Order: sequence, then structure tokens, then C-alpha cells
Amino acid sequence: KRVQQASETDEETIFVARNRIHRDAIERALFLDDIDLGANTELVTKSEVDPIPDAKHVFVNLPGQNHPLYAFPPSTEVEFLTYPFLSGVVRREIYGNEPDPDDLNAVRYVRLDHKR
Repeated sequence: KRVQQASETDEETIFVARNRIHRDAIERALFLDDIDLGANTELVTKSEVDPIPDAKHVFVNLPGQNHPLYAFPPSTEVEFLTYPFLSGVVRREIYGNEPDPDDLNAVRYVRLDHKR
């Protein structure tokens, strides 16, 4: 559903899977549901993430505790598909205790879309 929503907009969206096996499983599920990755949508693994500040990065799974992607997010707009009870963990990983308002490279938007 989230991939389909992203494909229907003009916004560049990069979905980040845990690894190659997880990425292949997502691609297979999209194929079976007849959902195309739009021209503005890409599916990569954590190890394939490149910084693209103007693209939204959607993490299908959490990167893991203290993962470098929290300290150096690939863009200023990131989204995490996670369970509600993990929301606080993600916020602490991204912002620490308090976000630095003077940090121009800081993530300006974090969306936590809860899995059901």
C-alpha cells in the first residue's frame, strides 16, 4: 500500500529493505499484487543507501540499534514503518535526547507509520 501511494505522487521515494533477501521478497509481493514501482520510486537495501537529500527515504525495517543511518540519515525526510511500541526508540536514535535546532543537516521530518 505504501509503495503504491508513493508511486502515485511526483515525490522521489526510496524504500529501504533490510537486505537483498528482504528486498527480493518485497519485489515478489509487489509483483503478485500487481503493483509497479513508479519511475519516482526505488527499492534498495540498507547497504545500497546513498545520501539524496531531496528524496524521501522509507525504511521498511528499523536499521538496528546505533546504526550509522541514524547518525547520518540519507535525506532530510525519512519515514520508518514500525510498530507503535518502537516509536520512542526511533525518535531517540534520530534526535538523541534533544534535536539541535542549529544543525542545518538535521532530519527535519520523521514519520512513523505504524504496522498493523
